[in-house]
Amino acid sequence: GESVPVDGKIVSGFAAIDQHMLTGESQPSEKSAGDSVFACTVVLTGSIHVQVEKTGEETASARIGQILNNTV
Repeated sequence: GESVPVDGKIVSGFAAIDQHMLTGESQPSEKSAGDSVFACTVVLTGSIHVQVEKTGEETASARIGQILNNTV
């Protein structure tokens, strides 16, 4: 149930991640070491350790929000 706070790569662990906020996928995505994860996604099951690549306004979800705000 934890939210992923940053964009990054999984360095260890395995998890089912709900990415529907960003991708619209209806099913959770299974992720393991070497896979990318994004801020504003939710870990449904499992446990992961993430190497941070982007934070704050640099994350994919923040950039999408900026684009939406600029189109209004």
